[in-house]
Amino acid sequence: GIAGHCENDGPLGAWLLGETLRKLGTPVVYLTDRHCAAALRSVGLTPVETEPHKVHDATHLVAIERAGRAADGGYRNVRGADIRASTEPLDSLFIEAPKRRVVTVAVGDGGNEIGMGNVYELIADRERHDPIPHGPAIGCVVPADHLIVAGVSNWGGEALAVGTGLLANRVEAVPTTEALAARMERLIEAGFGNLEDALDLLVGLDARAAQALFTAVLEERSHGGAGARVELTLCAPSVPGSLSADALHTAKDVRS
Repeated sequence: GIAGHCENDGPLGAWLLGETLRKLGTPVVYLTDRHCAAALRSVGLTPVETEPHKVHDATHLVAIERAGRAADGGYRNVRGADIRASTEPLDSLFIEAPKRRVVTVAVGDGGNEIGMGNVYELIADRERHDPIPHGPAIGCVVPADHLIVAGVSNWGGEALAVGTGLLANRVEAVPTTEALAARMERLIEAGFGNLEDALDLLVGLDARAAQALFTAVLEERSHGGAGARVELTLCAPSVPGSLSADALHTAKDVRS
């Protein structure tokens, strides 16, 4: 996200997973804050704007692309910008979860999200051969019981939804790519969409075309062009675009 604005990655993944769980008979409540409520509403969700202490009876908590606190207690996006003014401390729910015996799941792609506390040492390591930009400053220290690292968090949410459907032997519960495309259009029309959303749709229709676009963006990034800025919202630098495209195409095939 950009300082002062909500993150636009996450609502689609939340919708996919929530719809899958709902069709499987599991009650779902969408928690957010006042800064992000409009983005969730744009994809047809009815979010509950809440303070952390008001949640009592959850059995599982799932965070998709939700910024969590860094080692100094601040909140930052992947570019290192301070986003405390537009980020309520919902990560407190995950900090308190072990005391309440609540299972926590987190999906992230950049290192600053809830759950990345599981791998904070890797995120903050400046000596690694491919150090994460601003790693020590942005790295979230809040852990989760189960962490999913994806090229884009929406796609991690999609993978979790498909996996849930498969485990329940009810893959038809996972929304179709056509239904996903309709939600994407609503997100974009509401002003929250970006390149990753277009790629989501493209992958659903033609994995080869998506892979070609991934490659073009990554090549532009390697030459230091304008794509360097775009790529940060497109794909985590440590996850090859072709791998993400192949995985998403597999997810489409599973529920076709």
